[in-house]
Amino acid sequence: MLSKRPWFKRLLMSYLPVFLAIAAVLSILFVFAAVGVGKKEALRANRIFASQVQQSIDYSLRVVDQMILGELWMNTLWSDFFEPKPQTNRYLAEYELSSKLIGLTDNSPLIDSIYLVRFADQKVMTNSSMLSLESFPDRSFLQEAQSRTEEMRFWTSPRTAAGVGKEERSIFSLLLRYPLLDGEQGMVVVNIQTAAIAELLNSFSDSGLSFIRLYDDNGALVYGTDMQQGGAGYEKQPPTKNANVLTRIKSDYTGWEVQSGLKDGSYAGGYTIPPRVWLALAVLTVLLGIGFIIYITMRNYKPIGKIMESIETYASVEPPKLRNGGGGDEFAFIAKALDDLIRQTGEDVIYRRKLLFQELFEGSRAISPEQWREQLKGLGMEEPVDRLQTGIVDIDRYEDFCRSYNHRDQGLLRFALGNVVSELAEQQGLRIWAEWLTSQRMGLLILHQSGGQAPESEGRLQLVTGSAVEWVRQNLRLTITIALGVAVEKAAEVGLSYESAAEAMKYKSVLGNSRVIAQLDLPVQSPGDVFSQLQPIRAMATAFRLGEEKWRELLAQVMDALKKGRFSRDDIVNLMGYMLYQLNLELAGLPEESRRPWEEQAAPGLERVMGGMDTLEELSCQILPILEEQDALIRQIREKRAAHSIVWEARRFIEENYANPDMSLTYVGEHFHITSNYLSRLFKEETGENFVDYLARIRIQQAMRLLKETELTVQEVAVRAGYTHYVSFNRVFKRIAGVTPGDYRK
Repeated sequence: MLSKRPWFKRLLMSYLPVFLAIAAVLSILFVFAAVGVGKKEALRANRIFASQVQQSIDYSLRVVDQMILGELWMNTLWSDFFEPKPQTNRYLAEYELSSKLIGLTDNSPLIDSIYLVRFADQKVMTNSSMLSLESFPDRSFLQEAQSRTEEMRFWTSPRTAAGVGKEERSIFSLLLRYPLLDGEQGMVVVNIQTAAIAELLNSFSDSGLSFIRLYDDNGALVYGTDMQQGGAGYEKQPPTKNANVLTRIKSDYTGWEVQSGLKDGSYAGGYTIPPRVWLALAVLTVLLGIGFIIYITMRNYKPIGKIMESIETYASVEPPKLRNGGGGDEFAFIAKALDDLIRQTGEDVIYRRKLLFQELFEGSRAISPEQWREQLKGLGMEEPVDRLQTGIVDIDRYEDFCRSYNHRDQGLLRFALGNVVSELAEQQGLRIWAEWLTSQRMGLLILHQSGGQAPESEGRLQLVTGSAVEWVRQNLRLTITIALGVAVEKAAEVGLSYESAAEAMKYKSVLGNSRVIAQLDLPVQSPGDVFSQLQPIRAMATAFRLGEEKWRELLAQVMDALKKGRFSRDDIVNLMGYMLYQLNLELAGLPEESRRPWEEQAAPGLERVMGGMDTLEELSCQILPILEEQDALIRQIREKRAAHSIVWEARRFIEENYANPDMSLTYVGEHFHITSNYLSRLFKEETGENFVDYLARIRIQQAMRLLKETELTVQEVAVRAGYTHYVSFNRVFKRIAGVTPGDYRK
């Protein structure tokens, strides 16, 4: 009996010596190979990482550079400041330019401040004040920069500076001389926060395995993710070890250098450990493994001995079966029994079917017609197939589905859906291969057999899919939507058919759920249709902030345009995100008591609704109550203020008399017998908008209406809108509408 054999024979029968010998040899070879490959891969990965960091810094700085250059080329506000004209209203020009500086600073998280230096009278303008160069806190830097006449545009090294009303901080600057061709009139200084660059570098080094150091063009350390942070900033400590610096990349744009490497103590630093250390660890591991396996083998062999004893007993009673199974070899007998069990259950076929299905849909498997016929034959599908078509079954309102059913019930419902589609297809003589691609989406591969007419086969497919949608709606507490792709002739083109089906499913948001979406249902739409909705969305957000009733009408118009235009789900999601952005931007200027409910309740609620959107109709029904509740709350807060009626009367007065060229804050204040400063503060608190911006918007809106509805010249439209000078009208129109009046009329 096998159970009575000595212990050393038991070990020999377990093939332990062979396993240990192979494991030892492979471990030693693997150590030497892995260390060499690991070093190369670590260097390559670190170089790619450092290159991405350097490109990200350059891109961020280039964005600021190009934004300022575009403003200097396109906007006349700058020339009015650097070379004032006698007819220019200096105070208005400085106010508009100050507003522009504030907008540029607020729109870029990198920009700390912007200075404008006019050489003619040595004046320095910031977004909040106008000072002489001698009294400016950062005058030494500006005087040195002014003397560098040979360079029209350049970046400086980081420095410590103080601005107007600001404490000392670490910044570096972009200097552009104006005009850009000769630079004789002045210069523009854009200060970038060193802390912003530090945050950017920290975002790349969250893993804690690697470090990044940034050096300026003079070789001085700007910031490193392995530096210690002090109370007043970052302590510029020199690197303690240079051995771990793997990559150095210098920027052609700024001249700065990015250094990257592995931190001391990180596991990736193990690539620098000598191979002999790894070899010693490998040998030690093998020895420990030998001892552990021997212990486990001796401890747990008793159950195995009983099994082998039963096999020997069975062999003595039925020797022919044992010989047929493996010729007297007990382990071959066990292997044969397991193979028989697998063949009986068919699990290998199920696995191969699913794998082939996924590879076809992904387009990752190149398969010839001969191989495709062999695959069909091996899967039990020997009928000739001349056309292939894919479909997608999508569970509608999937979040509600997951909340309504537990994991077991979800699996049963998916199984039922697959059976329903297969049975309906068999009733119509159609072969459909169905597999679940994700927990929400099931893929369909329709096999159109040879000899069948294409229109007839397409009709049967429409009948099967339509019946499946209707059966699910009537018999299950859920609905499904089916999207069909284009028909293809080759198995290698199934991936293209699946892409077309996935694209069709994107239009479920506007076409509706619980239906079949065929290729003929998809719209032919130009990309410009998406951008045409941006202006109505901005108008709706502005009307909502001002509490005007027409915001509901504008929202309905936007939703109706999205439905009629048959936009894809991706386009709708992007436009809804833009709507939320505009609402946040508009309401940011309201007082805190009006803004807090929006930020804490309404905005997160809209974000959740938009993220879980299934159809456009449902989205519209969910958005409207949230906005109406917020509108009522803002209106209630406004009406409690004593100055509410004054501001609304002032708005009505402006809308009725906007064409008066004398219309100004002082003019309106005198009409209502209040000071202009008091009226300005009330107007800002009530509407979230400055008086000047409000008046300009009302005038330009009326000008846009006249340009569209009348044949008046642009100069006549400017006069009727309240502008006596065409240049001012043209500048304000372009700032608000984005184009010149002439281009708008075209």
